[in-house]
Order: sequence, then C-alpha cells, then structure tokens
Amino acid sequence: MGTYLRTPDTEDRENETIKYGLSAMQGCRSHMEDAVFDDMFDSIEARLQLSGLRRVQSGSAFLYVVALLKHAAHLDLDTFASFFGVYDGHGGKEVALFCAKYLHQEFMNQEAYLAGDLGTSLRQAFLRMDERMCSQSGNRELVIFRGKIEQASDGMEVSSGSPKLNEHNGHADDGSSEKEPSPAFHGPNSRSTACVAIIRNNQLLVANAGDSRCVIFRKGQAYNLTRDHEPNLEAEKDRILKAGGFVRYGSVNWTLNLSRSIGDMELKRNKSLPADEQIVTANPDLNTVELCNDDEFLVIACDGICGSAKEQAPLLSYADPVSEPDSDSDDDEEESPVESEPWD
Repeated sequence: MGTYLRTPDTEDRENETIKYGLSAMQGCRSHMEDAVFDDMFDSIEARLQLSGLRRVQSGSAFLYVVALLKHAAHLDLDTFASFFGVYDGHGGKEVALFCAKYLHQEFMNQEAYLAGDLGTSLRQAFLRMDERMCSQSGNRELVIFRGKIEQASDGMEVSSGSPKLNEHNGHADDGSSEKEPSPAFHGPNSRSTACVAIIRNNQLLVANAGDSRCVIFRKGQAYNLTRDHEPNLEAEKDRILKAGGFVRYGSVNWTLNLSRSIGDMELKRNKSLPADEQIVTANPDLNTVELCNDDEFLVIACDGICGSAKEQAPLLSYADPVSEPDSDSDDDEEESPVESEPWD
C-alpha cells in the first residue's frame, strides 16, 4: 500500500514580484498521478497534488490564477507572457510529469511561436508530446518517472534526482540500465489531460485536451473557457468512428472515457491518419479571451475538483463580497459577457 496524506500539506512561496500559496491533499488513490513542475524552483514533486494562488499583472487587468491539484507555472515565460498548466495523469503519473517538464519548452521552440502565432505553437506543442514520448530517449525518461512513482507507492521517499551508484561497477545509475526500451516500443499507454493558459498582455489563450477545465471569474460569475472531451460528443464520435474505433456506454473501445489526451498511444497507431484524426488525439481546443478590469480569477482544475463541487465554489471562496447566483433566476439565458472565440 502507498502512503496517504491525512492532512493538507501547505506552504508559501514568493519571488521578487509575486507571492502565492500552495496546498496539497491526496485523494483515495494509494499514490499520486498528478504532475508539478515549477520553473522558479526547478523541481518535480512526485507525490503531491498542489494548488496555487498567483496574482498576475496583465496590462490594466489583474488576475489571480488558481491552479488546482497540480501545475506548471512559468511567470516569466518571455518578456510579456506567463504560462500556467494542469496535467492530470491516468494509469500512471509519468505522462503528466513529462508534460509538466517539457510542454512549455516545446511551445517556445516552435517556429510559429517566434512568428507570433501562439495558437499554432500551442497546438504543435501538444502534439509533440506524443512524438517525444515515442522516442527512445523519451521512453527512458518515462521509465525513470515510473520508477519514482513505484518507490513512492511503496512508502519510500522519492528520489531528489541524484543518481544511485551501481553496487557492481560503482558508476552512477539513472534507472534506465535495467529497463532499456524495447525496439517495439510504440509509446506509453498511460495518459494525461492537459489544460494550459497563457496570459500575454491583455490576452488570455487557453488550450485543452481532456477533461481538465479552465474557468474565468468575471463580475461575480464563473464562465467555462473549455469543454470536456467526451466520446459521445458528435464531433468526437465522428472522428473516432472514421479512425476505426467505436463508442460504447460513453467510452472509446471499451477502455477510455476521454476522446482526447496526451499518451494513450495504443489508440493512435493508424499510420494512414495524421495525429489530429486518430481515434484519440492530443490535438487541443484553443480559445482566446480579451481580458478586462472585471476579470478577477482564473481557475485551472482537473476533473476531480470540477466533478465534486460546483464550478462557482472555488471562486466564490475568494470573492468578498459575492453571493451565489439564484438557481431560479433567468441569468443563464443571458449572453455571456466573456467574449471568447475558438482558434482556427
């Protein structure tokens, strides 16, 4: 059995301009499958789910960014941009850790990024995660991540990253020598959702694959900026069927209740189809929102948070004074003041 967190693990951190708090609490699993990678402290926490509160200045608008459960936070991605991501691992934590470590790097390495096309760069970065994990070097790193997770689930301390010495030859061992990738390796069958928000000047860009969510808080109301990628959605089901898959009881090929994810390579092996037309794809939905002074919170959370509480709840707890909307009112029929649009 693994080691359970019985009480929240909290701490405060700050740099020269931003102060924020972290709070961690484990669910019912024996070990964590959620990823954390913090650029300021250059560390990977392999056993904790973290939530953070950041105040980000974006032109005339100020936003608190709350990344619930786990996050990748890069406040100074470049001169003008901040990057926030949530990666929710399923079937293992290694894919989530891989994404938390590399997705923002791939985003910045794309030619589209240098050309100022952030939407295309985000899309390419999501798809590149699958490509990198299918390589020999990518698989070796997944094996190392998996080894750390197995150690944690056995109640042992997670390695700080320092290699062990091999008892037979005295050389450093990074964990890959005993588990060299098989020549037939096709990539990981475990998976991770990915929900990324980029704040650049007064613009918010959101990319999502899976069922993690991004919600913006404006004038006392919460508005979804993402949609869950479920197999029963018409567009998702159409792609699945065209790629040779099937949908039964809300799952893909009896195995998966998501239609988009990073990983799940056993459902992405049709060599005659591009990556965005596979049974399951990492291709994200993209959305952009113009920020204004009415924006107060941005919440990025996994399905465990969104599925167990009203979306307003984590937002309202920070708002003072704000009363919860009347469920019997006609507000739902009014047009959303959040003018968002999908990226092509």
